[in-house]
Amino acid sequence: MTTFADKFNPFRRKKMTEDQLMKLIKAGKRMSMVRAREVLKAMADGEYYTLTYTFGEFRTDDTHHDCSVYINNQNFHKGATWEEALLSLQRAMNPKKKDINDVEFIDE
Repeated sequence: MTTFADKFNPFRRKKMTEDQLMKLIKAGKRMSMVRAREVLKAMADGEYYTLTYTFGEFRTDDTHHDCSVYINNQNFHKGATWEEALLSLQRAMNPKKKDINDVEFIDE
C-alpha cells in the first residue's frame, strides 16, 4: 500500500529503462564502483542489492577480474566492466517480448 508520504516523496525513484542506463554508460569513459552503486541503487528501486569486484592474480602474473551485480530475486550478473554487468542485469529484468514476426520457423 502506498502512503501519502510515499507518493509525494521527492527521493522516490522509478525503475530505469534500458535507454536511461545506456545514457549513463555512455556519459563516462569508465564507470567507477561508486557510480555503479548509484546506478544499481536506482535500478533496485528499494530492493536489496549488492555489487562485488573480484580480482585474482596467478603465479604467472596473469590477472583476472570481474564485476558482478545483484538485485533481490534476480541472478548475479557478471561482466568485465560495471557497464557490462549492469546491462546484463537490465536486460534480464526487462526482457524484450518477441513478436510473432520475429520467430523463425524451421521447415521439416
